[in-house]
Amino acid sequence: FVPMITSAIAIWIVASYPITEAKAHEVRAELERRRGVVTGSDVDRASTYP
Repeated sequence: FVPMITSAIAIWIVASYPITEAKAHEVRAELERRRGVVTGSDVDRASTYP
């Protein structure tokens, strides 16, 4: 019963979160400004185990 209630609350929070495509681009631009642009080779390198 508890997992069903908490899942419903989580779904409601995600569904009501005010994000638009423009806002998503703003957030991404700010993150890229802070840490640089992530390239495909960065993703490949991060997903492999040493």
